[in-house]
Amino acid sequence: MRSSLLVAAAVLLSAGIVAKADTFNFSFGTPADQFSGLGTLTANLTATPGEYLITGITGTAETAVNGANRSISALLAPGTFPTTSNGGSPLSNDNLLFVTNGVGAFDEYGLSFELVNGAQINLYSIGDGFNDALLERVNLVIVGEDVPVTVTAATAVTPEPSSFVLLGTGLLGAVGAMRRRLA
Repeated sequence: MRSSLLVAAAVLLSAGIVAKADTFNFSFGTPADQFSGLGTLTANLTATPGEYLITGITGTAETAVNGANRSISALLAPGTFPTTSNGGSPLSNDNLLFVTNGVGAFDEYGLSFELVNGAQINLYSIGDGFNDALLERVNLVIVGEDVPVTVTAATAVTPEPSSFVLLGTGLLGAVGAMRRRLA
């Protein structure tokens, strides 16, 4: 009986270690820019503290050329945004987000997504204090510009593993109380 309680406790504690996705709000550009947009990112914490892999995206983007507001249809897989050249080194998206005190930033590889019309956008930072964005239009014309990019945590991060530990200790206490009643 004692060993089964230990096994049950181990299962409950290990179940609490499963990572949960965090959400972040993002926006880029202004009405004066060639393109702008906003939405929500879903991301999972990687093994590196403060580094998240973006796994989902929703939102809209608008281009100043025709003023059309288009929905974001898909997150592009890492390494699939058309390669560009920046300072002589070819770059493509890695979909990583770096968060410090609830505020996120992209690296030089950035985040890439597709709009419903087939156009693709890459948001990235080249470390010069400016954020940049590339828009590859359906006709393969690439437009790039410095735009403001803002990424903030949508909700406070909930420490899920500790919730499962609390649940597990409560269940162990209940099992122990039942065992004493039966004895």
